[in-house]
Amino acid sequence: MSCRLYGLEAGCANPPFRFILLMENDNISDHRKVFIVILGGFAGWISLIGSLAFYIFGLPHAPGFAPEIGPFGSFIVFSIYFSLLFFGNFVLVGLPFFLIARSLSKCKGPFQSALVGAILFSFTFPVWVCARFAIRFDSILFGVVLGFISGFVSFLTME
Repeated sequence: MSCRLYGLEAGCANPPFRFILLMENDNISDHRKVFIVILGGFAGWISLIGSLAFYIFGLPHAPGFAPEIGPFGSFIVFSIYFSLLFFGNFVLVGLPFFLIARSLSKCKGPFQSALVGAILFSFTFPVWVCARFAIRFDSILFGVVLGFISGFVSFLTME
């Protein structure tokens, strides 16, 4: 994959203020690139929902855990909430990072990009979690773990 930063090359006919990052790869069509990004987002979302299901149904909780709606109802409510968080985080943080990382570096491995994406998601997910819930250590840690897992799976799938 060869990448160019238009407007910064010597002898480029484009004006120097045009900073447009483009990925050029003759082997992969634009439809395939979009499919890879959508697949990465879907894989990250599935890992997020699976992690949430493991937390709610697999780990023991106190007897008064979600007494109003029960474990299944809380899974539905939190799945909707975390799905919206993941979608917003993926669009606002994941896609720009993916495009910049893919266009700036040519010789990185898939695990390096997945690890950086996981760290990005693990830093931003707690912000969204604390925006809705009280700022407590367990909420922050829960957001870090969910963000790390979903970010790692998303970026690993997109590579």
